[in-house]
Amino acid sequence: MQRSRIIVLVVIFLLVSIVIGMLLYKLQIVEWREHAQRAANTHRSIMYSPGPRGKILDRNGTVLAQSVPIIRATFLLSELEQCRWVARRLRSLLGKDSEMYPWDENVLWLSLETIRETFRRQLKSGDVPASIVWLKNIDPITSSRIAKALRSRPENFPGVDLRINDEGVGVLSLDPSLLFAGEVGVRRLSKWHPEYTPDQLWEKVQIQYDKVRDDSDEGITDKGDLAKARQIRNRILRVKRHVLISNLNPDLVIEICMNPDRWPGIHLEEVDMREYPRNPMWGQLLGRTTLSNRKNQLDFKKNEEILIDQISLKDIRTVSAIQNDARHSADQVGQEGLESYLEDQLRGRPGAKIRIVDYRRKQVGLAGTMLEAIPGKDVSLTVDVEFSEYCVDLLRDEFQYNPPLDDGPASGAMVFLDVQSGEVLGLSPIPLQGVEVFKDSSLYEERKGEPSAGWFLDRCLGWPIDPGSTFKPIVALIALSEGVLSPGETINCQGYFDPQDRRANRCENHSRGPIGLEEALAKSCNVFFYKLGQRLGLDKLIAGAEDFGFWQATIESDWRNADGDKFDKIPSENYGRKPITNPVGAAIGRGFVVTPIQMAKAAMLLARRGDASPVKMFQVSDSATRITKDRGRPVLDHLEPDHFESVIQGMQEAIEYGSAKNSRLKDFNAAVKTGTVRVMKKNDQGVIVSSDYKHAWMIGFAPVDHPKVAFAIVLQNQEKSGGKVAPLLEDALDWLQDNRGMKFR
Repeated sequence: MQRSRIIVLVVIFLLVSIVIGMLLYKLQIVEWREHAQRAANTHRSIMYSPGPRGKILDRNGTVLAQSVPIIRATFLLSELEQCRWVARRLRSLLGKDSEMYPWDENVLWLSLETIRETFRRQLKSGDVPASIVWLKNIDPITSSRIAKALRSRPENFPGVDLRINDEGVGVLSLDPSLLFAGEVGVRRLSKWHPEYTPDQLWEKVQIQYDKVRDDSDEGITDKGDLAKARQIRNRILRVKRHVLISNLNPDLVIEICMNPDRWPGIHLEEVDMREYPRNPMWGQLLGRTTLSNRKNQLDFKKNEEILIDQISLKDIRTVSAIQNDARHSADQVGQEGLESYLEDQLRGRPGAKIRIVDYRRKQVGLAGTMLEAIPGKDVSLTVDVEFSEYCVDLLRDEFQYNPPLDDGPASGAMVFLDVQSGEVLGLSPIPLQGVEVFKDSSLYEERKGEPSAGWFLDRCLGWPIDPGSTFKPIVALIALSEGVLSPGETINCQGYFDPQDRRANRCENHSRGPIGLEEALAKSCNVFFYKLGQRLGLDKLIAGAEDFGFWQATIESDWRNADGDKFDKIPSENYGRKPITNPVGAAIGRGFVVTPIQMAKAAMLLARRGDASPVKMFQVSDSATRITKDRGRPVLDHLEPDHFESVIQGMQEAIEYGSAKNSRLKDFNAAVKTGTVRVMKKNDQGVIVSSDYKHAWMIGFAPVDHPKVAFAIVLQNQEKSGGKVAPLLEDALDWLQDNRGMKFR
């Protein structure tokens, strides 16, 4: 009994030993080269991830721009398109016998491309591609060499099969579905994304493939340039992951994850996409982001910023040392608007993790040490998006009932400033243009072809337009400051300015006779201000207007760059254009242009009785460095409180006697000045003449005592006077009273 047990144990031991011995023989004798090559190609790799971009928020924390994670499909060209490389590898295995194997690499490749065309036709017709006999009568020595290569590195020969007969003669056959599996996978993506055709998707691969063809560096003679060109080719071929589709269908993501072998060469990447939840609101102001382009990368180089995923690093400590100055090629980079202006604040810093990858660049085991990506800073604006959207609706409703007289897009702007803080409270421009225009090439070309005052212009910040009679309160204060107008002084108005030419520079807004400042403002007497312009002259008029903030940056720059220099003006902002002649016409707001934001700032200065305050668009945080302006304003320094009260009284009386007399603005205790600007156009003979088009303006503030908001509103190409703006202002003030608790009564 004891002996039987011993025999059984010995037999089991021998069997186990034999199995282990056979496995060791297989691993160390038969497959040692394959495993040695795979082990040699298993190495540490650092995988980089882009840093999330910061948000842009309104004053109440409503998100205006944010980054959301998406999955995109990319491809590695060396893994996806192997036809050329299969031809090259097989040609090297066929040996140097040109009589037996007279084909060079190019002939073999063209043969495979012919098979590819047949394969494509079969796919389109729904036929199942069969295995194809490719090369026959391969001698035994060459067959043995090819068989060994196929066993050791089958991944280098997808779809290639060798059959050897009893005499050792080989026949190479191809399975097109395996050889061209990468193309099949790329074309199959259109099933989940019908917005692309299979040919459009494959064209993206072909574009990259053309860059690495053997003749792509022909004509380069300098060794340094040749080495650089080959380095670029190698990066395109083996390193860079090229984007096929962004924002993949979730079902497709699951399919690729569950069946990776069906999608050779296609990789999934999680990246950030910029989203604008209130789009198209403030589209021109916010701007847009894209992946870094050539210009961006030149700027990175100039600023000594590194595209970290394009260099080879092995130590996470090195990555940490340069993280703050690093960029990632998948970063969203601001190209226009605030996205560009605030790039240094919004951009994140890339992170990294160490991983072990095998010969197929697949991760082995769990990720190692990680360096977390640093999110960009959030930036909060002072503007109230809900209020601004309400005012946009007011403008749209107005143009629906009173469409503009020309064929261009309906244009208007409503700007509101907080008088106490100087903050921009409301910005409501139309037309609005969202980021969709940059995704539709035909729409982009259509809108780009329109005049300068087209869709790309922000009507609140960048619209250069004649201010008309809304400029008169500023002219009055300049005249009082310069001493060319005395308090209580009257000027005789006979309905014309020049007795020698009574048809020019007329005034028909009131009865004839002496008129004082308050009545001249209330009834918008042109002759009164013609004479003030004549007394002032152009130089004093321009200098005084500049003290009120015209023809210069209106919104205070809150940011400094890395060198400590303040940033330029807000991207959407326009400075306007000064008058160059005729102070008489300039005194009633003709012959020059300003922007709605500049007029709103002037109204705020009136409300503050000359106490200058910068206009602010950004809420101050630790990440912002406030830049205060300390500029002398001689015109304001020479004004007395009574001067402001006289002008404000005239603006109050405008509600009773002027073009706003039929409004409810008196209920809000507002002070306003309307303006009606007749647009000059060229006739058929090219002569500039007066047209039927008018711009309707209104500026002011409310309430007169302890003012809360200052405003500027303008509607383009209207039939009626500036008084038609009053209903829009009434509704806006009602909204602020009902929804933001402001008291005007």
